[in-house]
Amino acid sequence: STVVANRFESVGNPYASAIDFRYVNITGNNVDNTFYVWDPLLAGSYNLGGFQTISSVNGYRPVPGGTENYNNAIPCTTIQSGQAFFIHATGANSGGTISFDESAKITGSKTTFRNESIVTPQTFIHTLLYTATGNNDKMADGNFIVLDSNEDNGYNSHDALKILNSGENFGINAYSKKLSVESRSMPVAGDTFHFVMNNMKKQNYQLRIAAAGLISNEFAMVLLDKYNNLETIISHDDTTIYNFNVNDNLLSFAPDRFKIVFKTIAALPVEFISVNAMPLQNGTKRIIWKVANSINIDKYQIERSNDGSHFSLIGCVPSSGQLNYQFTDEGKESGKLFYRIRAVENGGRFYFSKTVLVDNVSKNQIVIYPNPVEGHVVHLQVGKSIPVGNYVWKIVNQIGQIIQNGDLLIEKNTSLINLFLQSSIPKGVYNLELSDSKGFNETLHVILK
Repeated sequence: STVVANRFESVGNPYASAIDFRYVNITGNNVDNTFYVWDPLLAGSYNLGGFQTISSVNGYRPVPGGTENYNNAIPCTTIQSGQAFFIHATGANSGGTISFDESAKITGSKTTFRNESIVTPQTFIHTLLYTATGNNDKMADGNFIVLDSNEDNGYNSHDALKILNSGENFGINAYSKKLSVESRSMPVAGDTFHFVMNNMKKQNYQLRIAAAGLISNEFAMVLLDKYNNLETIISHDDTTIYNFNVNDNLLSFAPDRFKIVFKTIAALPVEFISVNAMPLQNGTKRIIWKVANSINIDKYQIERSNDGSHFSLIGCVPSSGQLNYQFTDEGKESGKLFYRIRAVENGGRFYFSKTVLVDNVSKNQIVIYPNPVEGHVVHLQVGKSIPVGNYVWKIVNQIGQIIQNGDLLIEKNTSLINLFLQSSIPKGVYNLELSDSKGFNETLHVILK
């Protein structure tokens, strides 16, 4: 097949066995080291499927990933028998041909290859769009920004164009193009990364932003929501969760609603170091937070939600100039409750913390208490109606990697189970996934201190 400059070309695996993209024969100039596949499990709100972008620039991690077919934590260079895929050539003088021989087969000798090694980027921003909050969330789309001092900020073959989905799209707007993967030089204060979204429904959505390798004493990453006029600081060592809503207001689904700005420390709003919430034995809940500074902060308002999207004010703590604060929610509601802190400046401007979850155990629930977890021991409280039997558990990080797994047995009178995690697992937010052979599936958030 011939790949024409600045064009996509559809290609199919001609063999009865799977092939490895790295061993496909490509001749010519600047045929991108990227391929695109259709994934019917990338459901979004429309349940129509979507495209996965798989590029050497981010170590062949599928973007957005997040499905049984394509895990964004595991490199994927395999193309199944008969499977079609797209490739692209970038640049005026680019283009070439693609062909196959026996060495491309997974079982072949692989005596020739274009790129044997898989290099995982150390500095990146990975943004995922989910169609809802809570247990009903579905992966819709996402993008990946690779940051490296050896890259430049011009459009080239290291940038992967976005093939638009029939459902939701959440890409990068750069160089007058829509990208799913962008490679850039290391950021400096004042740099801005523009997102572009379209085909959104009127409903709740959630952004999950995982950043790595971007610790700096000069700047911090801030997510700007143009519709709500909100600024949220993006964590450099944890996944930042941002819930938002698309409604009848045209500005709520504007393509350029979101962007990331690298702001100097002096220009930053109040920075929340940590926010935690935990149930107490009497049914009340305690919310604890720590800030980097309280300069110009008048008060902290505590907000609560039953769905993670619609919040109401339940209390207020005046700023004392200190860094550590806490508040007790005297309500004794059961089930899942979400909390966030609104820091209000003296002039009226305000900033939100991340949203945290309290899960109150009922007879048909499994919850973690206390959470955050100390000493790498997870205490599971088991509701009386949870079926007895053998279960599999997994600790999964925010980009889908399985960090640790094991088996557990729930017996008739089981009310408390302790899971002992490896001490080498770093502090942060993880998912604990529980399942059995009969269809039980539960995902719990774990905060390791």
